[in-house]
Amino acid sequence: MATKQFCNFIKERNMGRKTNTLLSECKAKAKHTSDRIESLHRLVARKTYPKAKFEIMRQRVRKGDNLLFDPLEIYRFFGEGVWNATKFEFVALDPRPENAQVNETIFSSGKVLGVEVTIPKYAKQCTYGNIDPQHTGKDSTQSAIEDVLLGKYDFYAHAHKEPQRTVVATIRPDLDSVGAMALLKMRDFDASILLLVSDIVKRVAKIAQADTFTHGEWPGPQPLPSRKNPWASGHAAGASDTRELAAIAAAVGDHKIPLEKRVEIMEKWLITGKEPEIYREQVEQKRQDMIVALENGEIKIKIEKEGNITFVESIHLAGLSLGYASSPVVIAYNPRLKLKKGESIQKFTIAQYKEGYIDLGKVREKLQKLEPGWGGSPTIIGSPQGVSSKLTPEQIIAVVKRVSQT
Repeated sequence: MATKQFCNFIKERNMGRKTNTLLSECKAKAKHTSDRIESLHRLVARKTYPKAKFEIMRQRVRKGDNLLFDPLEIYRFFGEGVWNATKFEFVALDPRPENAQVNETIFSSGKVLGVEVTIPKYAKQCTYGNIDPQHTGKDSTQSAIEDVLLGKYDFYAHAHKEPQRTVVATIRPDLDSVGAMALLKMRDFDASILLLVSDIVKRVAKIAQADTFTHGEWPGPQPLPSRKNPWASGHAAGASDTRELAAIAAAVGDHKIPLEKRVEIMEKWLITGKEPEIYREQVEQKRQDMIVALENGEIKIKIEKEGNITFVESIHLAGLSLGYASSPVVIAYNPRLKLKKGESIQKFTIAQYKEGYIDLGKVREKLQKLEPGWGGSPTIIGSPQGVSSKLTPEQIIAVVKRVSQT
């Protein structure tokens, strides 16, 4: 099968458990030739491309299990109809309390699908549901983009008869949420087509691994990034810490451009692996700036031997990865996290390299008693979104150390 070629690629590249898990599910979904042809029948029934093209595709599929599409072949063959059959309006909700009315206006349409809407009161208002297995207690190892790829959330069953544009909303546009939006737009609610494009599956797997912190065991102490090795990968915490994903992560997180445009950028990256060059230049420069800050002592790193915890104070985005160089549990403190309108807030993030080093659920419960609004998953939690935390680093460290010793 085509997936066998992909499996060999994975073994060669040692991409880890997350990719293998996703591959297994994709193999199950795209196992039989008849399943592939049936999915094409469904697209023809929706009149997304001519029957003549379907006949050509059917013959190609029936040639055998060695079919492996070139990433751009899907675009060339199906045309724009498959990718744009449904009209979406992509919006970013504002987590700041003073802008609640803006969010209520968005929900007033009554046609909202959520993607990682992590604030409960807004998640409940998502008419078509909220694609967020990681933060809702369903599966902390599953990302939103995986759910969309594998068709685990059947939006089409809810909304295919609706003539209006569907609003797709998220709280924090990142690789997972924007990637899920791009796949929703691309797949026309039929994941089996995308499962035939191995390059898309590979890129989704990399996003999922970075987003769900499924890195395996903590590798132990590692060297910090340096001028000779700016992208030290042994302790990468997320997408922004890897050279491969950092640029596209910067692109989808750029609040200066409309979310609709960011979804388009993500769509092209999933197909081609190419991001706008300007973001590649930006992340390389920011990486060098972070290394200079390390050398100058502007980034403060403190190892708490009790509990095997590292505290990192930095205005750079690599706080977690810098902490993982010393410990499997990290408290990252950004005293001046910039929001999209220019204001800055005090932000705390607490994470563990994988589940089992500390009970972050208990940490979250204790912090919520001190400051309501803390949330997250079993591997990463954060202070209230969109507002400055009222707690001090000393309070945070004390709570984490107390839980780690129980």
